[in-house]
Amino acid sequence: MSSQDALQPRRASALDLPFELTSKIFVLCLPIRGRVRPHGKLAPLLLAQICTQWRAVALKTPQLWRSIHLEFSQTYVSDSIPLLFGSPGAVAAEDQSPALLDLWFTRAGVHALSVSLICSEFDSYPRGLLPAISAHFERWGRLELAMPMADFIEFNEIKGPFPLLRSLSIQITDSPEPFLNIAVNTMLNSPRLVALHLLDRYNRKAVPNSLAAIPRTITTLQVGQPWNSNGSFDSYLKLFAHLPHLIHLGSSSASFPTGNAGPSSLTPHLRSLILDATEELEFLSLPTLEHLQVELLEVERPGDVRRLIRFLVYCVAPRSLTSLTLELAHLRDVDLWACFSVVPGLVTLQLVFVAGGERASFAAHCDKLQHPMLLPSLRNLILTDAASRPPYGPFVTLLQRRRTLEHAELHISPRHADVRRATEPPGAEILSELAALVATGLTVRVMTPNFAWPVDALYCDPVGDLDRDVFGSRKLRPYHFAPF
Repeated sequence: MSSQDALQPRRASALDLPFELTSKIFVLCLPIRGRVRPHGKLAPLLLAQICTQWRAVALKTPQLWRSIHLEFSQTYVSDSIPLLFGSPGAVAAEDQSPALLDLWFTRAGVHALSVSLICSEFDSYPRGLLPAISAHFERWGRLELAMPMADFIEFNEIKGPFPLLRSLSIQITDSPEPFLNIAVNTMLNSPRLVALHLLDRYNRKAVPNSLAAIPRTITTLQVGQPWNSNGSFDSYLKLFAHLPHLIHLGSSSASFPTGNAGPSSLTPHLRSLILDATEELEFLSLPTLEHLQVELLEVERPGDVRRLIRFLVYCVAPRSLTSLTLELAHLRDVDLWACFSVVPGLVTLQLVFVAGGERASFAAHCDKLQHPMLLPSLRNLILTDAASRPPYGPFVTLLQRRRTLEHAELHISPRHADVRRATEPPGAEILSELAALVATGLTVRVMTPNFAWPVDALYCDPVGDLDRDVFGSRKLRPYHFAPF
């Protein structure tokens, strides 16, 4: 070796890294929010296939195996067991998810577990799955389950206690009012529970057995309201009195204030609020609010825009609101302009254009959003449309004109199954223009029911503190719904 060669810096191999550093790098390969899908092309299974050394590191890093996300439908077959045993060429059995769960969590050691098991509407869990997760109930940290009532009854036989459980999400896929007369043991016997999310078969926020059944430790809540005997004002009074630490609220109510409520009647310390109707805003004052999600259905509910603007002007601290999600139907672009003019500090905007009736076109809204004087602080834009013909062109033009954006997403989600299956992907020209935008530093994701760009978009974490809903919705939640 010459003296000149000796002076050249030596390029270290990845295999030369210490075990501890390699292990930390592997953990950073997981999704930020957990919910790890067992897949041969994703961490941790991908890392365990590279070489013998990396497989040894992966198997001895328990943090890699603390989270799992499985979805069950009539076509579901798990192919992950052979990879776990180091035999990727082996043939998987009909269904090995119970064995997969048991082996996965055995490798997690003593760490708190994140379990997401999502059934489609007409399916149930594979035989043996619930006993497999029950064996580890003392280590549950986050639990997200979508299942039929028969499976829930079996699941609810687990009495606990659940000392590590901090986040609980349950959807009953075949019942419209599943929890009215049932005491949910995981909700009652979890002394550290801070996040609770209950849904019925229609993806509506479900009603718990009683307000008293909700642990007072809750900081994040998405449920219906069974305690609204005297209207929503009375409901909220009881809710905020019962949950003094509440900072994130998603609520639905069938009744609205009668006459005893007025603006600024209630001033809880909420940071995010998700509502199904603007009428609720008329008696809440939220100077600490950072995120708001609400429906604007101006034709069906005249006055929606007026109520929203009044709330933003009089009941929210100037520039405190940085994230806004609006579900829109029959709304003109001029109405949007009026809403956005009172939130100059908005950083993240999500617009969900729902199907139905006469409404301004997606292209018209994109054209309005191009103006730099509208929402000057905007950095993140997420658009969801139910169009049968995806509006790729207007979306790309908007991104090309709005150069201050840092992150943008387009979700195409038609209502009808036949339309979803026939949704056309972007053409080569659109993809080329998107690639050019990405080259400038913009993060872009485009997703349809049968297409994703980039290819890993479905598995990527959403922007900022927005956490994707595990129950199949395109909506995003503006907080960490769990300690993972």
